[in-house]
Amino acid sequence: MKNTILPILSLCIFASNALGIDLSADDPIEYNPTNSHLIATGNARLTTDTASIQANKMEYSSENRVASAHGDTIFSNNRVLILADSLDYNLAGGIITGSNCNIYSTPIVVNASKLHLEEQYQKVEDGILYFGQPDNFTPNISAKNFEILHFREVHAKSIVFRIGKVPFFYLPSCSFITKEYPFWLKNDYGIQKNLGFFLRNDFYFRMNKEMRIGGLLDMYTNRGLLFGPALKIETKSDPAKIFSESKFGFIYDDGSFEVRNEGIDQQPVKRKRFFLETKNIAHFREHVDAVANLNWWSDPEVTRDFRPSWYERDQIPDSFLETSYRGCNYVLSAFLRPKLNNFHDTVIKIPELRAEMLPSRLGGTNIYCRTYVKYAHLQGKDASKQRHEVDKFDGYFGAYLPVSGSDWFSISPLAGIRVTEYLKQQNNKNYTRVIAQFGLDTSMLFSGKLDYKNEVWNIHGIKHIIQPVVQYRYIPKAEIENTNVPLLETKVFDTNLPIIDLADMRNVDDICPQNMFRVGLKNSLQTSTGGYHARDLLKFDLYQDIRLKRNVDKIRNAKEETLSDAYILLSLYPANWLDFDCYARMDPKNMTLNEITASTNMRSGDVWKLSLSAHSLRHYTNQYSLNFMAKLNFRFQIGAALYYDARIKKFTEQRFSIYSKLGHSWNVECFLLVRSRATRESKCQFSFKLDLAEF
Repeated sequence: MKNTILPILSLCIFASNALGIDLSADDPIEYNPTNSHLIATGNARLTTDTASIQANKMEYSSENRVASAHGDTIFSNNRVLILADSLDYNLAGGIITGSNCNIYSTPIVVNASKLHLEEQYQKVEDGILYFGQPDNFTPNISAKNFEILHFREVHAKSIVFRIGKVPFFYLPSCSFITKEYPFWLKNDYGIQKNLGFFLRNDFYFRMNKEMRIGGLLDMYTNRGLLFGPALKIETKSDPAKIFSESKFGFIYDDGSFEVRNEGIDQQPVKRKRFFLETKNIAHFREHVDAVANLNWWSDPEVTRDFRPSWYERDQIPDSFLETSYRGCNYVLSAFLRPKLNNFHDTVIKIPELRAEMLPSRLGGTNIYCRTYVKYAHLQGKDASKQRHEVDKFDGYFGAYLPVSGSDWFSISPLAGIRVTEYLKQQNNKNYTRVIAQFGLDTSMLFSGKLDYKNEVWNIHGIKHIIQPVVQYRYIPKAEIENTNVPLLETKVFDTNLPIIDLADMRNVDDICPQNMFRVGLKNSLQTSTGGYHARDLLKFDLYQDIRLKRNVDKIRNAKEETLSDAYILLSLYPANWLDFDCYARMDPKNMTLNEITASTNMRSGDVWKLSLSAHSLRHYTNQYSLNFMAKLNFRFQIGAALYYDARIKKFTEQRFSIYSKLGHSWNVECFLLVRSRATRESKCQFSFKLDLAEF
């Protein structure tokens, strides 16, 4: 009998090898003649071209091409690693069934009592799905059934959301992708004098691939309970790509009248306080875009008290909706700006409709034309705080002729006309204003090279590019002669380089006559990176307006000077670890700096970073700041931020932070915040923040 079995065993092993299967073990491989199985014991190993199995004992049926592994089983291929008590592997269909399995497929880990795995489909019973490396703090979900497609998409029923072994939420069903958490948590705990001990919690749970629902749940020992829903929708498939996020919070404020109204000169803050914020962006196919922001606050300080990070980002609650259609060479748009907050004055636009033709060549000539027309219904207050309503049409038509003398010189004479019609003004008649513009744009381009090398600063040759620019604009007449026309769209305080082209001016109601030159000089120094790319070493731009006609500056209530402020933009990038940026406005008459904003950044990869900045606006502010961050090791880093006000000669804010990790999944920040001369916030605040880290 033995003489018969040995040739059969050799034949089975030879047939397996011919099929690309290698079966080996520490002990001799046995053959069971009853079922024609090969039995391997003692560190049994089966290897194919695409997978391998290792177990204490393994049976292989060459007839059915099924391997059954028992005891300390390890299965691996290029997509998954499975540790199991027992496992059956059908080599013909690539089907795996097992019990008491741990499945590892980056970035998830699944513990399952039963497993059925195919190439495109996986089913898990009584399982726990971990996001990242399992530990006592790893977010996970436990469910009766998981269906996993391509290890990228999960559908589950009877889901319990957990942190480690602690459950905190339940959903009857849920769908999500494995590259991100099915839920999101952000926690902020601390103590502040006007709030007491507080807990701030923002959370989301994913319902399906496109929608997440959640809420805000805060507790303040001195103020009460804040709560409200949250919703996030994101679709990335055609025909529509949509991102929408909405948050609502309500609190019955238990703070005293004095605490609620500290530092407020406007109407008193009531006990019922709320905020609603929505942000929406949509793209429909290739032509339609829509943006909608809604900010509705019960009072101007509600986010400052209960969501200070939001208030730092947006202190003026603006609401608007804009949708546009982009054609071949034109854009149609509709814009709405409602007024939702009585404490904030804004010009209401319900609606503003606009049609614009982008610059286009006129026939077979070299003349390019640009035109637009818009209609708006406006409501708002003028400078005297009188409320008005006005309907008006506003249109522009302009043409320019670009002429290029050579590669280094170009000139473009231009002319345009802007017509604004105010409907039903004095005596119920329309008022029409016509403004003409004439101008010239010229630019030159020069460059030179210097064969300079410096290995320390990684400089391999220097290229200097210089571009002089001269612009001229002449607007002979622009004033509104009808004194009954309400002036709602007027100039606002702005320290940036002013707009000089008539077509782009937004202050429609107080456009002034203009006769001026703008002279500019753009400089850049570049060096080679050693390949085909270049990096900037220096950028230096200088602009100066020369006014041949001087108007009255309505913001300063004074006549303009012939020479405007000189605008200076300077950026230095001498090395990858050092950069410097500066924006300045200087009065050329007395060489006085009216404004300067400068920053210096130094870094060593992600090990440490130091930032120094200064902002000075003459007669308004003079502030300096220092920000520092340093990594101590893989888990810990420290940070500090200091803000100094030179006008009051005090540090207005000092922040000291320690950052760490909790397990593999959580970012932790502890910080101490000390303020000086804060009108509403406490002088001292301690907070502890806990956020889910990306995995």
